[in-house]
Amino acid sequence: MLRFIKPEMLRPLLKQEHPEWNDTVLDRQATESIMDIHELLEPALYRFITTGEKQDFAFGKFSILQVQTMQPGKSYFAALLLLNEYIKDRQLGESLILRRW
Repeated sequence: MLRFIKPEMLRPLLKQEHPEWNDTVLDRQATESIMDIHELLEPALYRFITTGEKQDFAFGKFSILQVQTMQPGKSYFAALLLLNEYIKDRQLGESLILRRW
């Protein structure tokens, strides 16, 4: 769970990832994301939201920037979410990271 990032801070990132989502869906997903994203990722995500800087963070076998490189076309935020899945469940997360979209 994130402590310093608020749902309204995530809305622009979610809107960029999913331009077809309406405001209600964006609000709900932003609130759920606050609860779902692991606190270890908060400093990197906060820096990205506030400055646009892509700070790397490594956990286990992967890092945010490594995941982004492995998934051509994925945004920094999408790579961070994949690493979040890996933090929560290494087996599932690894299979999502290694999956070819």
